[in-house]
This record gives sequence, C-alpha cells and structure tokens, in this order.
Amino acid sequence: MKRFVPFLAIFLTLLLVLAVSCKQESIPAPEETLEARLVWAPQTGSTIFPWKGDAAEIAKEEGRLYFYYMAGEGTEVPGVGQKIGDSTLVVFPNGKTMLIDACSEAYCQTLVANLKRLGVKKLDYVVFTHGHSDHYACFTCSGGLCANFEIGHVYYDGTVNSGNTKIKTKCDVYGIEYSVLKRGDHLSVGDVTIDILNPSPDVVGTTVSVEADQNNTSITLRFTYGNVKALFCGDLYKVGMQNVLDAVGESALKADIVRIPHHGHSETSILQDFADAVAPKIAVASCGVTVNTSVYSMWKASGARILDDYTMGYIFVSTDGSRIYSETSRTRETSFYDRFEGSVTPAPAYVPEPDAASYFTVSSIAELVDAVNAGKIRIRLSADLDISAYTVESPLSLNMTGKVLDLNGHTVAGCSGTIKSGSDNDVETSLILRGSSFTIKNGTFTLSNDYGGYAFRINSLLDTDPNLNTNVVLEALTLTNAGVNVNGCTITIKGCSFTQPSTCTTNRPNLLFSYANVRLESGSYMFEGKNGGNANSLYNRWLRMYNTNLTIGNDVRYKGTLWYSVSTSRLNLERTLL
Repeated sequence: MKRFVPFLAIFLTLLLVLAVSCKQESIPAPEETLEARLVWAPQTGSTIFPWKGDAAEIAKEEGRLYFYYMAGEGTEVPGVGQKIGDSTLVVFPNGKTMLIDACSEAYCQTLVANLKRLGVKKLDYVVFTHGHSDHYACFTCSGGLCANFEIGHVYYDGTVNSGNTKIKTKCDVYGIEYSVLKRGDHLSVGDVTIDILNPSPDVVGTTVSVEADQNNTSITLRFTYGNVKALFCGDLYKVGMQNVLDAVGESALKADIVRIPHHGHSETSILQDFADAVAPKIAVASCGVTVNTSVYSMWKASGARILDDYTMGYIFVSTDGSRIYSETSRTRETSFYDRFEGSVTPAPAYVPEPDAASYFTVSSIAELVDAVNAGKIRIRLSADLDISAYTVESPLSLNMTGKVLDLNGHTVAGCSGTIKSGSDNDVETSLILRGSSFTIKNGTFTLSNDYGGYAFRINSLLDTDPNLNTNVVLEALTLTNAGVNVNGCTITIKGCSFTQPSTCTTNRPNLLFSYANVRLESGSYMFEGKNGGNANSLYNRWLRMYNTNLTIGNDVRYKGTLWYSVSTSRLNLERTLL
C-alpha cells in the first residue's frame, strides 16, 4: 500500500493543478488600466492632451493598437457650446497612424497640439466619416492638419455634398491622394484588418445634402486585431443603424470597443437591437457634451462600460489583441449616471443637471437683474413677477445665455424684449426655464436678426429629469424669428403667435417637443423660414416632435408643414380639417 502513496500524491497534485488551470481559463480577460510609457505631463488650465510621448514608437515596441479619443476637453464653440466635433487618432502596432475625422475649426489648434505631443509627424491615413464640418474642418481650414503634418491618403464616403467637395479640393491643393470607402471594402495595416460596413455602394456618387441622410452615410469601420474588435460608427442615426444591421448582420457588428454613434448626446441614435448586436465591453462617447440618458442606458443594457469625455476628460484605449486597456485623464465626479449601471432597457431621454449646481433665489425684478449681472448661472424665483414696466431690456434676454431660470410654481408676465443674437441656437447656449407648474404670459420675443432659433427652452434635455412632470402654461406670447423647445413636461399653449417669416434664413421649428404631453389650445403658427435655402431640412417644419402626445385644438391656426416626428409620437386632432 505504501508504494502507491507517492503515485497517489502525484495524481492529487496533478488534479489540483488541472483544476486551478481550468478555473483560470474560465475567467474572461479583464479590462485593465493602461500601462503605456506615455508621460503624464498636463498643462495647468490647458485643454491640451495630458499625456506626452512618441505614440508610434510605443505602439511598435509594445505591439498594441491604440485609440486616442481627442475631442472634447474645455473648448467652447461660439453659438454651439462644447460640441466641438469628433476626432480619434489610431496608432497601429507597426507604427502607422490613422486619424478618423478632424473635428471643428474651433478645436483645430488644440487637436494639432495634441497630435504633436504624441509625436505625430505624418498621418498615414485620414478617414472622414461624412461631410459635416464638425468632422472635417481642421483638415480644410488654414493652419490645420495640412499645414502641420504630412498626410498620406484620405478616404471619404463618396457622396456629393459641400463638405466632401471642400475635402477633395484641399487634397488637390496639397497633392494628397483620396479615394472612397464603401460597404464591402477592406483595408489592412500590418496585422490589423479593417472592414467597411457603411455606406452602401448605392449612395456613392449621389448628391446627399439633408443632414440626416449625410449622417446615415457615415463610413462605419470595424478594426480587428487578434481577438479584439473596435467599431467606429460616425454619426449614424437610428435609420442608418438599422440599415447597417440589416445589411451586414449581427455577427459583423460584434465589437469589444465602440465609438457611440452621433457623439452620444443625441436621441437620434437609439436602437437597442444595434447596441445588443455590438455588445461591447467599452462604449466611448466623444464630442465634449453630456451623454443623453437614453443613449447611456441603451449601451449599458448591451453590457458596456461607458467612457465619456464630458465627465472623464480625454480617453485612450489600447489592445494587444487579447486584453483591453483604458485610461481617462480624470475621474467622473458626478454620481448621476450611477442609476443606469444596471440598465436593461433604455431610459427616458434627458441629461443631468450638474450635481454641484446651486440656485440663487430672487423675489423681485431688481434682484433678478442683479443676479444676472453678478454672473449667477442658476436662478430661482420665489415670487410672481410682472415685468411689463421693465423697459430697458427683458430679464429673459438680459445676458441670459447659458442661464437656468427655475420659476418654481410662479408666473412671469410681461416678459417682452429683444432676443440677443447668439442666444438662440443649440441646447448648450440657450436660456433654460424649468420648475414645477409655472406660467409665462403676455410677452413679446423678437430675434434681433434673421437667423432664427429658440427664444427659450423649457426643461432642457441638458438639465431636466422628465419625471418632474412640470405643468407649464404659455399664454398670449408673441415670438418672431424664434420658437420654443419643450422637453419632459405637460404643457398648455393658448393665445400665442409664433412667426418665422421668409426673411428668416436659418431657423428652428416654431415648436419642438420631446417626451412631452402637449395641448395646443389656441394660437397661430406661421412658418416660412428657408433654413439656409434647404427646403428638405428636418427643421423646415413649424412643428417637430420626439416621443410626444400632442392634441391640437379647433382654434389653432397655422401655415407651413405640420410636423416631423422622430420615435414614437401621437397626434390627436380636435379640429375637423387640417
């Protein structure tokens, strides 16, 4: 019996080793913190990329594929806010470089500085996903990429529009070769293969000028290095996402890393089937604006960890073909998104108010004006205000760009004034009105030029939880060259007149509703705006809706295309004829 003891010991030892090995193999490779040889060298108060080093040499020595998401940190674009576009530097394991998109002109100097800090002297490939200026302007503007780097080859989507014309013209001036990428094409850079999943070959050579159509022709690329895949989707809308899914199938979309379509801030790009097909470990929102909560929860439901440059700064991710490594320049400080960590279905579309925000309370016109002049961002009313007698300038247009005014159950009457140029465009820069059950009445808002846009926003998607279920009344307001953007509340509009005349060359709808319950009780709405001469623009309607229940009463009068609906909306008509 004793002679079998050593054999038994050896057998048990081997069995233990085998058990441990099997257990280790069953554990999926975790995402790890990046351990690259880049030097942490931030510049205080600067938007410059905080890492510095020779990215190409590091990639070659470490055998990794690198993605540097360059857009977003601290740059303000006049009239737009922090949406500065998109740009990603790809560094291949053989040291070759590719830039996917080239952000807006306002961010161009920062992009150039960032590329130089990473040792870039030549961009071997530049890919423009589509012809929108927030994706190409640093290439076409003076002093941009062409003036600072050698550029090997440019790829574009092959459609005909003003943006692509500018790209090709710049290539001709600098003698840069360019060609089209379309579905079914393949590229190889060393050991990395790139499959092109969009656009369809059918759109190549066709004129595409409508905003949504240009976004939906975005070049969509899937990188494969070893066992790891990374997907870039440009600005695909829901329709474009569905088209790609239908054309290539779920397996061709599977990726471990995804750059979220349309920057992550827009509810135009919500399609759970698409996210589930990709099923990424990491989803990156890159653009410099807060992530829409429907978008965030959609990708969480697909199993992803969300990295966004608005709350986490610069992002870079790498892979050695088996493991994924990531790092951000700062830690997300807000706890708002924690509620979506266990998401299994998309949440209502809104984006949080900063956790640290506090309101300055006022109870009179004088206090309101003083608060605005003192630079207070968030102001709360504690009393009704009738500002009809205030003739210098309406408090609702008194340097209120970027302000949030909480009316807190009160009425503001007589809020007449001239809307200042530049305060009328995108969500990031407009006056925001919010609170529980308030009324705005007897006011006149006139934009000071013919640019067109929103006089104010009620419960902006940047600041409001739709669960507030605010009851709002707009009564006897007159708006010229301007409209109203309403989100996440119950609202009644009566006796109002909204006009965007033919002289208005760039405009937004008279009314834009998102996740709202609306009753147009009475009033008149005239829309003749040209929107830059683009008759097919999504904004060339007097009414546009997202996920809204709208009732139009019999006393409503209007002129212009009735509505444009995205996602699920319902129209109830009390009138017999339209």
